[in-house]
Amino acid sequence: KSTTNIMRVREIRKVFDNIIFLAMVRNPYAQVEGIIRRNQATVEYAAEFSLKCLRYQRRNKENEDDILFISYEDLCDNTEMTMAKIKKHIPELGFINFDLEFSAHNFKTSKRIKIQNFNNEKISKISSEQLKVINSYFKKEEELLNYFGYSIIE
Repeated sequence: KSTTNIMRVREIRKVFDNIIFLAMVRNPYAQVEGIIRRNQATVEYAAEFSLKCLRYQRRNKENEDDILFISYEDLCDNTEMTMAKIKKHIPELGFINFDLEFSAHNFKTSKRIKIQNFNNEKISKISSEQLKVINSYFKKEEELLNYFGYSIIE
């Protein structure tokens, strides 16, 4: 789940045999909110970093034929279907219990929770001024957002 590993797929392949990749994208607006909140980053930095991640993921998707791509939204909203895709791609995993509660860094609680989609709540935390700045970056790369099924939020 390391963001930097999406930038190193070719290098990682050189080091490990029989490697299996599972790659995930997330609504870039939700990603930006998290970067700003967790890292005290500027809106500009967060927007550019989110686009950079999408650029790398597109390159990986177009050039690496054995990577399974999923979205955060599918993982949360269509968990059973997404887990079936993962198990098909990585049969060695066997049974995956996706009904468990997990401890994960999130903005709501430090308690264990089930898989759930926080995008709407995260996006609602973006101020109108932040949204203008984010969109000044995202509108220049709207095709990239569309490539992964995302669109500009006004």
